[in-house]
Amino acid sequence: MLNAHPAIELRGEDCNLLADALRPWRTASLQPYFQGPFMRKAISPNNLLCDLQRFVEDTIRASYETSAVTTDKHHGDRKIIGFKEIRWMDIAPDLASAYPGRDHALLLLDFATMLFPCGRFIFNVRSDMTALSESWAKLGWINDAIAQEKELQELKMQTTAWKKHVEWRGRGDSWRSFWMPLENFTVSHFNEMLAWMGEDRCRYVNILHDNYNHSYLPDPNGDMNVIPDPQSCSL
Repeated sequence: MLNAHPAIELRGEDCNLLADALRPWRTASLQPYFQGPFMRKAISPNNLLCDLQRFVEDTIRASYETSAVTTDKHHGDRKIIGFKEIRWMDIAPDLASAYPGRDHALLLLDFATMLFPCGRFIFNVRSDMTALSESWAKLGWINDAIAQEKELQELKMQTTAWKKHVEWRGRGDSWRSFWMPLENFTVSHFNEMLAWMGEDRCRYVNILHDNYNHSYLPDPNGDMNVIPDPQSCSL
């Protein structure tokens, strides 16, 4: 749905891209500086953020091109780029031990807001746990114990995301996040999201359904024309 807009480019899977960016940033922040013949200034981790932003951008666009130069030529008109991350609460042991006493549920989310100070977040959640369990059961490899564990993980993730969403809105940063429940995948709600992103002209007219036959493929019978006149969009 998002990529149907001519100015938006959203990618995934990225295999926990935020954690890959956090590791070198932390390494730089802990680098010692030397005196005497080996004297140099201490490395500023903030100076690394721009490089890490470019790293994330190149990774997002690497699905089409391997060169950032050719990527810019083909996708330079995309004003909004982003990525999907479903593992932002799955903290690897090395990062968990590196931040003792820290709320690991918020570690990558807080880092993302520092890395992208103008970044926005769309929290895509599913409230109906019964329907969620039924969807997992259709995969064929998830038993009741795993399904129960995943349900608890989903509830914790939703609680954490909702608290952050409310926190941002409470301090006047409603531009920072948008709440998108699967149960509210409607044309009107997607259009609310477009307006939240700053689009004031074009609108969706229907919903694009993917996951054909429980796969990652789009529905061949679906209507791909979700924005009838993309040239009219203002972003």
